[in-house]
Amino acid sequence: MILSLYRTLRSVYRIFISYPLRTFWSLRSLQQKGLISSVHHNEDAVVFDYGSFRQVRARRFPHSDLEVLQQIILDQEYGFAIEWVRTAGLEGRALRIVDAGANVGYTSLYFLSAFPNATLIAIEPDPDNYKMLEYNLRCAPPTSAAQAIQAALLSQSGISVMIDRQGGDKKDWSFSVRPAAESTGVNSITVAGILDRAGWDHLDILKIDIEGSEADLFSEQADLSYLQRTRLVLVEIHDDKADRQLIHRLLSRYGFSVEERSETTFAINKAFA
Repeated sequence: MILSLYRTLRSVYRIFISYPLRTFWSLRSLQQKGLISSVHHNEDAVVFDYGSFRQVRARRFPHSDLEVLQQIILDQEYGFAIEWVRTAGLEGRALRIVDAGANVGYTSLYFLSAFPNATLIAIEPDPDNYKMLEYNLRCAPPTSAAQAIQAALLSQSGISVMIDRQGGDKKDWSFSVRPAAESTGVNSITVAGILDRAGWDHLDILKIDIEGSEADLFSEQADLSYLQRTRLVLVEIHDDKADRQLIHRLLSRYGFSVEERSETTFAINKAFA
């Protein structure tokens, strides 16, 4: 009885107090810093402009969209990578970017905003997140070159996967995948497969946040030859599922210098220097 009451009160607090307050302060901070504008609310989403991207959407609680927005746009989670590219004199180039584990697209928009000449491919397996990703990429100006692929990034292609919504905090940003016994309509794709599909001979930025599947992607058995054609790797390693030291060793084996930046492992291919 007491436990049931506690859970009810906690749920009420989150929905009617905690979430509205966090949403208010997050959106206010983003607006005050001039990062977003033209903010308005409708029944199921917050709609806003982000630079040249018009009518971008963020779903309301219990979705994690606004938390991702804050992490990427306000907290500048990948700001160090932007600065590295600029310092290296690559900002004006037609960069080639893969955003794996794109969620609803805020990292993709962040990179496209910083590098408007870039071509970007966003990968996301979850059907609901993918719909939002497609929508948000369409908010880009006509000159923007971005496409979304509904797939899971793994070391082998063509594997049917199912979405596991029970891991982490059970929010949209922590959904993972696992092989399915039968077809689900969502399959795996490899980095090499993405490059072949796009007709790219190299990749400038490979961002990976795939909720533990990096353990499969970076393994001794995996074909990592695509790393020889990749300039930067940004990977979030989930230590409860993946071997951080193994991933560091594999990246070093392919000529990368590796360092940790907050939640992201930042690897630079020395062959491109």
